[in-house]
Amino acid sequence: MAKTYKIHPSIAIARVGDSPEIFLGPERPLTFPRPTDGRYRDAQKRLRRQAARFWIVEHDDDPAGADRFVFHGDSDIDRIEWTVHLANKKAVWFRFDEEDGITGDITEGRPYPPGWPLRNEGFIPSTQPAERARRLVIDPGPRQVTGAGASVEIEKGGSGGGDERWPDPFVDGREITSLGTMMTDDKGRLVVAGGFGVSGAVEPDAVPPDGRLPSFVNNDKWFDDVADGPVTARVLFKDGTAAEATGAWLIVGPPDYAPPLGHLVTMYDVMFDVAVRLLGARQDIFDVATGQFAPDFTPSYTNDIYPVLRRAFDYRWVIKEANRHSAAVFDFAALGDAPPPDEDPANNPRFEIFDRLRDPANLNGSSHRAMPKLHNDGTGGVEPQSLRFTVTRTQYEMLRRWAGGQFIADWNGVPEPPADVTPDGLDRAALEGGCGGGFFPGMEAGWILRNPAIYAEPFRFRALQTEDNTTGVTPGDVTKRSALPWQADFLKCADHWWPAQRPNQVRPSPTSTASVEWSRGIVGHVDLVNRWAGLGIVVPSAVPGSAAAFHESERELA
Repeated sequence: MAKTYKIHPSIAIARVGDSPEIFLGPERPLTFPRPTDGRYRDAQKRLRRQAARFWIVEHDDDPAGADRFVFHGDSDIDRIEWTVHLANKKAVWFRFDEEDGITGDITEGRPYPPGWPLRNEGFIPSTQPAERARRLVIDPGPRQVTGAGASVEIEKGGSGGGDERWPDPFVDGREITSLGTMMTDDKGRLVVAGGFGVSGAVEPDAVPPDGRLPSFVNNDKWFDDVADGPVTARVLFKDGTAAEATGAWLIVGPPDYAPPLGHLVTMYDVMFDVAVRLLGARQDIFDVATGQFAPDFTPSYTNDIYPVLRRAFDYRWVIKEANRHSAAVFDFAALGDAPPPDEDPANNPRFEIFDRLRDPANLNGSSHRAMPKLHNDGTGGVEPQSLRFTVTRTQYEMLRRWAGGQFIADWNGVPEPPADVTPDGLDRAALEGGCGGGFFPGMEAGWILRNPAIYAEPFRFRALQTEDNTTGVTPGDVTKRSALPWQADFLKCADHWWPAQRPNQVRPSPTSTASVEWSRGIVGHVDLVNRWAGLGIVVPSAVPGSAAAFHESERELA
């Protein structure tokens, strides 16, 4: 019978850091990224980079067969050849401005109209496309690694060809010379770490004397080293045959400064919603032909409802205003109890929570539906900066059914991570730590994630060889809408944006009962560009007498 090969995770996230050392991102659902020694900094107190590890799975279409992970050293495997092609296209893309450029399922948005301004138009005009591509795109070209225990830097001058593109040196003497590191472990699995968090300006007039950049998102003559691109592999067998594995994608984003805490809406949630409502992946949940949720679908409390409630409740450790969340309201065991047959749907603790949730189909609805109190990304015809964030439509429907008593009462305590690594588990675990909104413009990626045209299948991008259409992505496409540099958005978005990754306020120690500003001591964009790696990391407070479940640790700012 036929065998096919796929790379998992299908979409992975890596994060910049100023240390050459790395740690792996999660590979099982319900876990969070954590170095083996528990420290996010190396011995020199530099911030370690979060890396992603890619596995190859052999799928057998024989019903009697079994899928298996493929490793270097297997009896039938000669070697595995990996290729990674990362790029950064931020500086050459359109200027970000609220809803313009939204495509896909965001019906209130619109594509960029003709003549929409580009970033760096005044620096290198659009009438010089070749020069713009040469000087504004960061593209080292594809890099390869083979076998086990090998390592390759995705660095300047390392391709052996003349097609590399790197920005000019910065005015302070630094420059971007690397987009990361790729290596193979002892089983031939690919590990990729991103860049070193280098951001800077190539012209003196782009650095304001007061250190405050003119925009939170569009800053001409600036560059950073986040990136994204395809990961491909070729499996060569000892009998002389070879197989191309279905490719994956790597997104390199800013650090996650609160790794144990999850976003209310994760990147996985966004892609699950696209898969369910737009790609027809779960007909038991949603009928694409009718555009309706299946009436008989019954969500699991433990798997579908509890994670959303837990993440909402845990915001209190990274945003002071969320301290008002009552532990009595978030009684997870009680909220998972099966409702009595005669329960009044309008008089139950589940409905009390759901009735406060904003409807994603009606952002201007009843004023009491004001939760979650986070900023939206500008969709829905409302002021982007207003606190009108919402869960996905699939999440909302699950919560609606739970509130009305239509759910599986399967609560047996906080669920444990699965014991084994699986292909689907790799896909989910990689995306659970990613930000699913607000996309203004976003954290690791933006509203492009909601566009069904870019997916070859659920949770897997369609990789293109050219940029002549929008039914897929090329290297650098997923991150090109993001803030330039990323530190500008990190500084500006200090309130009600992404507290589970960029905290607003934190407890400075396990015994603290009061919060402090997480970004205290940072005085401007350029200061953050220079000192981002010293900010504190939110970690669990597993110490006797702890007043906080999570607190700030490893802060190195003076």
